[in-house]
Amino acid sequence: MKTCFKCRRELPLTEFYRHKRMADGHLGKCKECTRADVAAYRNANPEATAARKSAYSKTAAGKAVLRRTYLKRRGTHPEQFAANTIVSNAIKLGRLIPQPCFICGAQRAEAHHADYSLPLAVTWLCKKHHVETHQLAKQLKRKEAQ
Repeated sequence: MKTCFKCRRELPLTEFYRHKRMADGHLGKCKECTRADVAAYRNANPEATAARKSAYSKTAAGKAVLRRTYLKRRGTHPEQFAANTIVSNAIKLGRLIPQPCFICGAQRAEAHHADYSLPLAVTWLCKKHHVETHQLAKQLKRKEAQ
């Protein structure tokens, strides 16, 4: 058992991150408080966080993590990757012409698939509206599951 110096709760050692420089081998702040502090820093310093993330993604370790993540996602969502490949090839061949965002008219837009079994049936959305559309779809799926 160990007491978190921030929230003053006594918790088992499994609730503290390991830290080899500490006397007992664990950080003095519990995982919950550490996560809250990291999230607060990330929200208060978005530019620094983005710069650090960008620098890490250029290192060998960062590239390896990105590659593993890409391969894992590709394995779990093959229909999405197949649809994206078909769209990419159609754009290169001139069979599909990118359009402005359907919602706001932004010139830089991405192809959104409402149904991945129809790979060339896309709606053009800017990054912001594309993310919002997927978040809304996730919320609707959760409500249907309940």
